[in-house]
Amino acid sequence: MDVIQLHIKTSDIDLDAFRSSVDAFASMIRALSDDAAPMATWRVSVDKGSLVLNAQMVIDDDDIDPQPMFQVIQGNLDALSAGTGIDSCPKKAREEYNKLAAALAGGGDNGAQAEILTFSGSDSPSRVLSVVALDQRVAEGEKYKAVGSVTGTICFLSVKRGNKFGMVDDATGRYIHGTFREAVLPQIREALKCRAMVSGVITYHPNGTIASLDARSVLLEPTRLPKLTDMFGILEG
Repeated sequence: MDVIQLHIKTSDIDLDAFRSSVDAFASMIRALSDDAAPMATWRVSVDKGSLVLNAQMVIDDDDIDPQPMFQVIQGNLDALSAGTGIDSCPKKAREEYNKLAAALAGGGDNGAQAEILTFSGSDSPSRVLSVVALDQRVAEGEKYKAVGSVTGTICFLSVKRGNKFGMVDDATGRYIHGTFREAVLPQIREALKCRAMVSGVITYHPNGTIASLDARSVLLEPTRLPKLTDMFGILEG
């Protein structure tokens, strides 16, 4: 059960502010999901008789583990609430988070009239985060590029509006957006839904996380890594 809840702590909110907070919350979740888990759908509901909004993450593909992606979303929510380390957080998510904070501004010693709770695999919240406006003076660092490779599962491919693909990084569990040249299409098509090493030009966020990947070659990898017991006898004494 991967759920994000918005708890509005005041019953004094007017209709316009409530409507704005619902719109901003839903748009923020969508922006975070487009970055970390674009194949996910979200079921949004409001608890009867309360000011609690629920957004449950659902991935229909049984071959994709939602946990690493949800952890990335949780990390971005942590950064938004703390106002630090937000370089890798999507700009759209930051904008919608600030709209949410503005709709719920005022009241309380710290100016927060709402909290965001995340639930991952249990009935108890993993995180409880106060909704406080980001410091608009936070400066964004510059992205940088380097030649390299990423190993993971390719789970998305599209050629309708530009050659695009998506993969889940083995090392971090992050969903990575990618592009590729026409010559690479047969390789990517063969590796779809498979584990592969994708090499090319990687664009990094200032904090070192991957922003995107321009693929130049794709090499299929074993579907599972060998166990240590399988490697006995390989090395000579």
